[in-house]
Amino acid sequence: MRRVKPILCAALLLAASTARADEAPATLTLIKEGGPAAILEPASDDTPIAVPACRGLMWEILDAERGLYAPLGRAPCPASQPANVVGPEGIRTEPPPLPYYPAAVRAIALVGVRCQPERPLSVADCAEVVTVTSSPVTVQSPAP
Repeated sequence: MRRVKPILCAALLLAASTARADEAPATLTLIKEGGPAAILEPASDDTPIAVPACRGLMWEILDAERGLYAPLGRAPCPASQPANVVGPEGIRTEPPPLPYYPAAVRAIALVGVRCQPERPLSVADCAEVVTVTSSPVTVQSPAP
């Protein structure tokens, strides 16, 4: 199986704007009980949203020395696949195993708005592509 470099996803992420919470087409809500998790949901029922099939919904960890977030769990992406449409029930995600504890983490999503269906997000002619980020949470230790 051939590995595909995530050039288009990286280009999308660079081109995406960061939406203000009150204007974002989606919400990324952090759930702290039972270990960290996050749910990505459309902000309204009449605005369809989608995320890339690979790395559309990810986690980042805070590098305290540099004061910057870095991606967690960067598995290679397969060939381009159609974007995942996010229904009213949302999409839930949990972080991959963390390299150290305590660790500050947050969820991040690349969200396409009003995209053509059955196409990879990079060629789905979306009306808008934005980055939505959850608030951070500090994970003290691995889940039991």
